[in-house]
Amino acid sequence: MSEERVIMPIFLSNSSNLNENALSIKFQLLNQTGEIRCRQAVYNPNDPFNMSVAINATSMNCNRYRDILPFNHNRVKLIQQRPNKTDYINASHIKAPNDVRSYIATQGPLNETIEDFWLMVWEQNTYVIVMLTKQNEKGEIKCETYWPENVGYYMIFEDIGLKVTLESEVLDEKSNCYIRTLKLEKVEGLTMECRQITQLQTLAWPDHGLPNSPDPIINLIVKKNEFVQHYTRLNVNGNIGPIVVHCSAGCGRTGTFCTIDSTLALLPNLQQSDPTDLIFNVIQHFRQQRIAMEYQFSPKYSPYPSQNPTNQDQRSPSSSLSDLPSSSFPRTHDDSSSQSSSQPILASGSRGKKRAWTKEEDQALLDSIIVELSGHWSSICSRNELLIQRGPSMVSQRFKTSIKNKLLGSGGKK
Repeated sequence: MSEERVIMPIFLSNSSNLNENALSIKFQLLNQTGEIRCRQAVYNPNDPFNMSVAINATSMNCNRYRDILPFNHNRVKLIQQRPNKTDYINASHIKAPNDVRSYIATQGPLNETIEDFWLMVWEQNTYVIVMLTKQNEKGEIKCETYWPENVGYYMIFEDIGLKVTLESEVLDEKSNCYIRTLKLEKVEGLTMECRQITQLQTLAWPDHGLPNSPDPIINLIVKKNEFVQHYTRLNVNGNIGPIVVHCSAGCGRTGTFCTIDSTLALLPNLQQSDPTDLIFNVIQHFRQQRIAMEYQFSPKYSPYPSQNPTNQDQRSPSSSLSDLPSSSFPRTHDDSSSQSSSQPILASGSRGKKRAWTKEEDQALLDSIIVELSGHWSSICSRNELLIQRGPSMVSQRFKTSIKNKLLGSGGKK
């Protein structure tokens, strides 16, 4: 039986998309656009990108990092009313283009938000949790252990009438992740409802680094898909809620995972002749839903192929994910780079500027960025000294220096 095969899309074989300078500038422009969007929202309380709920005094203690906050327009709202509690949780509804995937991107729970986390899982009808961090990395707590640590043990949250029991825990060597089966029991009045969920915790994604190969992440996506299909079949109406994805801050590794997963889901319906840069568009789409849902561009692990495989056939993603041209993936922003800031209302990484930009400067630069985004990326590399001088906040200093040297002929060192 012959395998279904697809021709590689143009955006993966277009040399202008593979140019390191163009790619670096491309992602810097995205970073700058996101930063301006957040800064402008401060001026308008009704702006959908305003984060006023997250920076409210009653909410700030619920945030792991002061500069990674959900937008008002798509934040997850807890439904059940509780004494001395609000509806706030640091979590965002995330929709992929064409609604091919839906997620809840959230931070790793703090000790005081574990109850909020499980209430969200229950209320959002979630059946699969993807955890992309260890609890402790390099001596720093990245996420609390929000599940019972031993099989047969349970946690009880009396205020919300929820009991969480660990039923099984196995290590899947192929995907290098723990697969935990948990039972949720919700008591409301005289009735009790039970639900089984699965948590996948990868061990392959180190802090401040990359997996040794993309295989564990691709295998994790395959495993996630298997459980989503399993629970969809078991559900009477075939309708289950979004998966919950988290790392520590709920943006870097979380954004990378969601981008890879969504891109794979979109590829089968992409026309080979379509020049749209799918990866870039997915990231741009996610950026409007949560801060820093993105890559930090790295030529070593790029979402784009390192060669120009024009007219080269590739297997369909549904046949073999590991054979996709995007067999390596990019570096994420280290979650720990989002440490406490004195200005929590600004986008992540906006700290350390000598002077705040005016609203007029923001708008002028935003307009110029929009013009550039509508053009050809290969032409950007010769004329963006202004952006390099100002230094978009979410790009590492190493790449700022590298790009500046190449574009401006500077002999500066790292």
